[in-house]
Amino acid sequence: MKDKNYLELIKEITVRLVEEKIPYHFIDSTSLWLQGVEVDHSESVFVQVQWDLFDNCYQIFQDFEQIGRERNERSALFKVKSADYTILVHCDFNTTIKTDPYRIEIMKENQLFYCISLYKYLYFNSKKINTLEIEAYLSKEQALVTEQNEAAWNQNNYAALLNRYGAPEEIANKIIENPKWRLHPFYKYLDPLANKKVLHLLGSNGIKGVAMSLLGADVTVVDFSKENEMFALELSEAAGTNLSYVVSDVLSLPNEQFHDQFDIVLMELGVLHYFINLNEFHNS
Repeated sequence: MKDKNYLELIKEITVRLVEEKIPYHFIDSTSLWLQGVEVDHSESVFVQVQWDLFDNCYQIFQDFEQIGRERNERSALFKVKSADYTILVHCDFNTTIKTDPYRIEIMKENQLFYCISLYKYLYFNSKKINTLEIEAYLSKEQALVTEQNEAAWNQNNYAALLNRYGAPEEIANKIIENPKWRLHPFYKYLDPLANKKVLHLLGSNGIKGVAMSLLGADVTVVDFSKENEMFALELSEAAGTNLSYVVSDVLSLPNEQFHDQFDIVLMELGVLHYFINLNEFHNS
């Protein structure tokens, strides 16, 4: 019931601002709550408005209980009361809020809200926000994303690889002809590979893993697709290499088995979108 009342108040604030054409976005705990983060929002609503319309904004809240107004050389703030909630309306002078790169849209119960993305609080360490709450939310979301991606990459992917590359024996012969070419454009950062232990995160079908093996590396590929593993191991056998393959979510790898065990850890730019929190990925 409390969440319902909170949302209704946020809706009312939004409608008032939109009707008066005052650019706004919700900030701090209000913004995080709208995005699904479990935060304490029991007492306050935080909203930022366009600075040169701040006085106009003050006028549209005149029917609320007025409890305070502050101003300094950089910003201004007023506070009003609505039932159990304090509404804090803030502006930063000479700041166009529509150009904030972290300003996003959220749709909730058929109402559009503008708010500041949780990533701004995560990456810039706001003193007002407990980032552990954001980390916990993103961890849950990551589990759902990984589950969906894993299901997608295990659905007829082996057949798709055969259609794209041909039989493992065919592609193996092509890799053997020029393994360095398969590692373009990042081979220059890997050379020399001979006698190096390489961990290839989200190494997919093993083509690059086999190429590195042919150049003398001891390669372990980690990927969550069993069908990728099937193709990669057949490819490795056809190329005469000894590729190791671990079917796992990268974030679930046991530290004791993988930490400080490799000379090179390779992950290509094209797989970053699988992770919604790069802090968690980096720490893992």
